Amino acid sequence: MSIKSTGACPKTTCTYNGKTYNDGDTFLATDGCNKCTCSGGQVSCTKILCPPVKGCGTPAKTCASNEFCLTPAGSCGANAQGSCQTKPRLCNRIYKPVCGCDGKTYGNECNARSAGVSVKASGPC
Repeated sequence: MSIKSTGACPKTTCTYNGKTYNDGDTFLATDGCNKCTCSGGQVSCTKILCPPVKGCGTPAKTCASNEFCLTPAGSCGANAQGSCQTKPRLCNRIYKPVCGCDGKTYGNECNARSAGVSVKASGPC
């Protein structure tokens, strides 16, 4: 009996909130403040108490200049309800394109957030 091998181990991934992450990836939890890590096919997240979320999404509810209005994926438009989140200052260079609510393609979700834009969909526009 012989077993063929490609010599490469399969990549370990994790699925969190409908998205797939590679082993070693770090990403924001759904609460927007805790961080999660994919390791060995399992997701583990920090469990800190998050500060109160400031709502946004209407002309009367806007965010500070260093923040943007994070809306659920696919929820775009002037009246899309969301929460104010701090714009990331540093992002990794992993190319995982997303389509922003502004109709532009960003290299990854962090790049969109850094530009102050919520994600409309995964993949290029």
